[in-house]
Amino acid sequence: MLLSGNTNGEFVYNAERIVVTANPKTWEPLEADSGRSGETKTFSLAESPSKVELVQVHEKKGEEVDLAQAKIVVGAGRGFKKQEDLKLAKDLAELLGGALGCSRPLAADLKWLGEEHWIGLSGNEIKPRLYIACGISGQIQHITGCRGAKTIVAINQDEDAPIFEHADYGIVGDVYDVLPKLADHLKAKVTS
Repeated sequence: MLLSGNTNGEFVYNAERIVVTANPKTWEPLEADSGRSGETKTFSLAESPSKVELVQVHEKKGEEVDLAQAKIVVGAGRGFKKQEDLKLAKDLAELLGGALGCSRPLAADLKWLGEEHWIGLSGNEIKPRLYIACGISGQIQHITGCRGAKTIVAINQDEDAPIFEHADYGIVGDVYDVLPKLADHLKAKVTS
């Protein structure tokens, strides 16, 4: 796939050896097939001295979030007016046993969440069983990061938001009204 998944390309290589890379979880694993076989060859490469000198390493501090491995992700977007209001999305994620993600503006511009939460073309690509996009408009950069989700639920007060074109289920409503009701409903199901 090319151009953020909007185009497919077919390539023919005219070389003895090629290396092809893919992002994790790009494809579902194949079933085991005892009829297939392969050969592993080991090559040694001559290294030339590097002209780069490592001067210092700074560890980047962040939360321990692995969105790529999460089975359920709740994403927060510009539908939230204040940073402390993200608690609504975080509580829902915790209630579902999932992880909290966000759109680019919340991580890159507002710095409400760390970049490890960022879902999108320049952030994380996720492939959970369930992705709940809360107050996220659905720009192509974000859709590129979540298109691998099995089920997408969109919650947005703008009925014309592009996220609805990609969602399996949509709720037109304000996250401040919908999320508390959804959380209460889920809590009632758990206790009954």
